[in-house]
Amino acid sequence: MKLRLISVAVSGILLSVLATGCGKKEAPAPVAEVNEKLFFKIQFIIGDVKISGTSGSREAKTGDNIGISESILTGKKSVADLVFGASGVIRINENSRIAVKSIADKNTDDTVLDMDKGRVYVTLGKLKGKEFRVKTPTAVASVRGTSFTVVADNKGSKLSVAKGTVTVNPVKDGKIYEDKTASVETGNKTGILTKNPWKK
Repeated sequence: MKLRLISVAVSGILLSVLATGCGKKEAPAPVAEVNEKLFFKIQFIIGDVKISGTSGSREAKTGDNIGISESILTGKKSVADLVFGASGVIRINENSRIAVKSIADKNTDDTVLDMDKGRVYVTLGKLKGKEFRVKTPTAVASVRGTSFTVVADNKGSKLSVAKGTVTVNPVKDGKIYEDKTASVETGNKTGILTKNPWKK
C-alpha cells in the first residue's frame, strides 16, 4: 500500500499505518567474517571533525576507524564521509553528533547509528539479511539497501527517501515501538516526527 506521507499531519504519519509485528560451543566463523567486512572508516573530512569515546576525544583523520560506542562530531561548516565496509557511504553534515551503537550485532545482525542531532545522508547497496538503522530521539529509519536522509533537531526528526523504501518506527524515551510501522518510498518524505504522536 502506497502511503502519502508528504503534507500529512505528524499525528497521522505512523498511527494510521499499524503493522502488528506480531549447548556445544562452536567457532562463530560466519559472524566473524561478517564483522570483518562491515566497519566504519573515515574517507573524507572538511573542517572540524572529532571522534569521541571512552578514552576521550581526538581529532578525526582520513583513514580512522569508528568503533562501537564511539561518536563522531562535526562542527560548523564541517563534513565527514564514512565508508561502511564495501556496502555504502554515509555523509555526516555540519553540527551533527552520531554514535555507533552496533555493527552487524551478533544477535540481530543489525547495524545501528544513534543521531542525537544533525543531518546524515546514507547510500547503501543491498544488505542480505541485515538491517541498517539510523535512530533519533523520536524515530528510527531501517533499510536493507537504499538512499535516504535523516534530520534531527530539538523539534523532532524528518526523513526523505531518494531511492528505495525505508521503514519508519516511532521512538520515545529511547524505546522503539516495533508495532507501529510506516513505509516511505522513493521521492517521498515525512513531516516532523515528534514524541507527542507516540503516546501510549
